[in-house]
Amino acid sequence: MPTQPAPLPAATQEVIFLDPDDDLGTVRAKLESTSADEVYLVVPRRASILRTPLEFRILARLTHALSSETVIVTGDGSRRALARQEGLRTKRSIRSLRHLSRPPGTFAWELPALPEWVPLPSFTGLVMLTFLAAVVAGLVFGVLPIMQVTVSAQTVAQQKDVEIAVDPSAKQPDVSRQILPGEVLQQRVEVVGSLPASGTKKVGRDRARGEVVFLSQHPQPVALPRGSNVIASNGVRFQTDIDVQIPAFSQGLARVGVTAIDAGPIGNVDARQITTVEAPNIQNITARNDRPTTGGTDRDARSVTAEDVAKLRDQLQARAREQALAELYARTGPDRSFVQQSVQLRNEGEAFDPGVDAEADQVNGRLALSATAVVFKNSEFNGLVQSIFMGQAGPGFDLPVSQLSVGTPQVLEVQNQRVRLRTSSQATLVRQVNADELAEQLRGKTPAEARSLLARFDSLAGAPRIDISPPWAPRAYRVEVAVK
Repeated sequence: MPTQPAPLPAATQEVIFLDPDDDLGTVRAKLESTSADEVYLVVPRRASILRTPLEFRILARLTHALSSETVIVTGDGSRRALARQEGLRTKRSIRSLRHLSRPPGTFAWELPALPEWVPLPSFTGLVMLTFLAAVVAGLVFGVLPIMQVTVSAQTVAQQKDVEIAVDPSAKQPDVSRQILPGEVLQQRVEVVGSLPASGTKKVGRDRARGEVVFLSQHPQPVALPRGSNVIASNGVRFQTDIDVQIPAFSQGLARVGVTAIDAGPIGNVDARQITTVEAPNIQNITARNDRPTTGGTDRDARSVTAEDVAKLRDQLQARAREQALAELYARTGPDRSFVQQSVQLRNEGEAFDPGVDAEADQVNGRLALSATAVVFKNSEFNGLVQSIFMGQAGPGFDLPVSQLSVGTPQVLEVQNQRVRLRTSSQATLVRQVNADELAEQLRGKTPAEARSLLARFDSLAGAPRIDISPPWAPRAYRVEVAVK
């Protein structure tokens, strides 16, 4: 029967504690004084040695020379790292050496030690870790959960006709009297134009000519200059063609040619119709035409009539009104409304050339016009309608602009630039809901408690929508309330 090999002797182990004041020579003496195969060298944190790579290199050479395996036991992570770089084994704490103090063959239950690669926190680290855990817990249970609540406010629909007076003398809207401030815009325009003459008339073309005989009652000759006037019995005037010397009384007669001043047949007068001499300082001289004057002719020509002037005036007034309205509309802008029924026109002057019955191919005209109109701001009009609705609804209601439909105003009356309007408008009044107050009352409530609480508010309509995130949170201290 084969024999069993003899058991190997157990390796001896010893723990050596260093003092804070030990140096490398002391460490060498302590290591040389032990014959153990495995030495656990416990280095306190306050020790002044074994802090640099050189010191651990010297220690590694020393243990190699002594042929003993030295294990560095220290809670200092940097010392353990330097020891491992030199090939030395390390332990984190003295707890890992409790098995050396038990009798051989005995066993005691102990919690497993943490692996060497797991860092142990310091006291400050533990405090920070505890604080961090508390913060995380607060975030998870106090900050992270959020309850989003959507409620619907009660609404009341109304429709009514609202009458508003636009008064340019008012300074601000008056809800009780339903008066809106207005503004009077004034615009002056000047237009010119022309129109073909539509009338026809006979006008002179050629002037009549003839001869007159002058007879003097003066004892001395009288000189009559060229261009002196002689007048026929029908009022037609003639002028002498040349200077003439009229002999003294009973010494003879003077003859001279004459030409009618005005062209046309009117200058053709019968014999002995020219009788009067019209000249300064000429007296007791008579004239007569022994033969009729002839040669006066007419032609057809266009002339200005009263209807032409009236028609051109109407055209200029229409153009001036159109231009004034266009400029008033442009000045009104998109933010205001223009009351066309309030437009007032005033003629500031007109001129037409030539006048009625004048010979001309066309008549020219110029007309100046002043226009005024009442305008008002759309926002103030809508705001006054909104205030009228809210004033009649009483407290506890809101009227958002989105829930107000203002109809196109109709002009009822315009008197002295004061305009009375009527608008048929619709409004959806909304009960006031304080979202912040609801959020404060719902803070820390469960969804079921929130629904029960919201059911007691008369200003809400329908069932609320409650969402809580994350879904596993039983309640939330962050509450957001949205009102529809």
